[in-house]
Amino acid sequence: MSYVIFGKRIASEYLSIGTLTLVGVGSWLAMRGNKAADAAEKSSGEPQITANSSAEEAFIRDYVKREGGKAQLSAGSPPAH
Repeated sequence: MSYVIFGKRIASEYLSIGTLTLVGVGSWLAMRGNKAADAAEKSSGEPQITANSSAEEAFIRDYVKREGGKAQLSAGSPPAH
């Protein structure tokens, strides 16, 4: 079976190949991420903190510092279930 698109006959096989290609390329583009944000996060060594106030930011930094120390202490031992 074929379809007429813009005055040309196009076989259904080509339409299906084109559709699958567009979906695959679109998925790949959507999942590859933002290289600039990834590079900035890797270079700073800390995750980016988005807080609404300076008090909230201080609380988050304190919590990460406290819990980060616990994670480093237990990194050598297997997790308890």
